[in-house]
Amino acid sequence: MTQRPNYEEMDPEARFDAVENLATTVFGTPSWRDATATEFDIHKQTISNWKTTGRTPVWICVALYHLMMRQSLERALLTLRGS
Repeated sequence: MTQRPNYEEMDPEARFDAVENLATTVFGTPSWRDATATEFDIHKQTISNWKTTGRTPVWICVALYHLMMRQSLERALLTLRGS
């Protein structure tokens, strides 16, 4: 099993990059800011502020990571059921 990265130890810029990568993977779209804002009921401007202020919160990384892992598990279960 993949161990979750330690987002607490990342600098804010690296955390924002992680959010961008995770959200793009999870939502499957380059419009990850829109999808993330909708999923977590936050303003798109809030997400933009994370980058400009250097204050990307750890919780968004963890939440997106867990969504990605859930999707991975769901795909694996579908594959097993199809076998």
